[in-house]
This record gives sequence, C-alpha cells and structure tokens, in this order.
Amino acid sequence: MAFQHALDSDSEFAGLFEVAGQVIRKTAKAILFSDGTREAWLPLSKIKTQEGRGGVLIVYMPKWLAQKQKFV
Repeated sequence: MAFQHALDSDSEFAGLFEVAGQVIRKTAKAILFSDGTREAWLPLSKIKTQEGRGGVLIVYMPKWLAQKQKFV
C-alpha cells in the first residue's frame, strides 16, 4: 500500500509516494520491485530508496509513476 508524503513538508520526500517491499531483480537502470501484491520495473532515475527494518526496501516515487505501476 502506498503512502503519500505531505506536499508542504521540507522533507526530500515531500509529495512522493512511499511503498515498502523488496527488490526481485536489479539492472544498471531499474529495479524489479514487489510490495507483496504487485511487481513492477521502476527506473532508478525516477525513484529514491531507503533501507528499512528487516531487509525491507522503502521506495519513494512520484505520483504519476505510482499510478502507472498501480501501487495506488
């Protein structure tokens, strides 16, 4: 499930959608990411990532990408 960060925040993630999951595959330009329900290729140039607890990867992406890949 995706969570949108507030647009008016000073955070580097302001306005981005946050999705937790894991990397299935990785190339030089993209990752195959799964949130446990949905898998999608995400371009590394359009996302930000952060290590979460227990090996979970947190991915931050713009709204258009979250919608296109059906995470929202």
